[in-house]
Amino acid sequence: MTLKNYFPFFLIQLLLCFSSIAFAQDGNNSFNHELAAEGLEEIQTKLKAGESFELSPKLFEYIYSNSATFPQIPEDAVIEEKIKIFSPVFNQLTSILKSLVIESRDSVSIEHAMIMATLGYQSEKLLSLSNDYMSTLDKNDPTYSIRVNGFNQAQTGIQNYLLGYVSTTLVENKYEGVDAILTSSLIEFAPKIMDALPKDKRKSTIKLIKKYVGNKNDIRLKDKYEELLNVL
Repeated sequence: MTLKNYFPFFLIQLLLCFSSIAFAQDGNNSFNHELAAEGLEEIQTKLKAGESFELSPKLFEYIYSNSATFPQIPEDAVIEEKIKIFSPVFNQLTSILKSLVIESRDSVSIEHAMIMATLGYQSEKLLSLSNDYMSTLDKNDPTYSIRVNGFNQAQTGIQNYLLGYVSTTLVENKYEGVDAILTSSLIEFAPKIMDALPKDKRKSTIKLIKKYVGNKNDIRLKDKYEELLNVL
């Protein structure tokens, strides 16, 4: 079974994206949260207009390095305000990732790894915010069932993203230079994603990881696979 069986819509774009831009070694001091948000918005605007654009390696390095706090969401904001701040950034990242797909590769570039990891952290935030939002809805509202269906689809999409990330990181990727980024991020955000999923999806996720990753004879990072199972 190939990775493509795991991925609905934009998620496959994430794990197969290709970038030819060299990784910047001079840090990310030219960015802050506001400028990073503006950078993402500018790229998305060009995408919508069908214009060409250049990715700034420092932009994605900054976002990856600040995944815990980007985008900045005030603690005292109500759930609707939090979603209003978070949603544009999540949509911009997914739009950018979709635009980068050219061909399937067996190695992941540094930019690719940072983008993959960033979306992992963002997916955990999305699940957490969605859970909070769903808890505020009136079950007697005529639109409730529609929102539940959408929520369930989002959960399944993120579950599939996690499966694809695990397979790419532990089996498919051959570039050792990004192992630290991919594995350290996975060990951090995977348990949080699992905690935000319902019990049945948590069980099925572990079962699928064991089936489609654990049963392979060529697990390149078997120690990290064992560590992942322990934290899940």
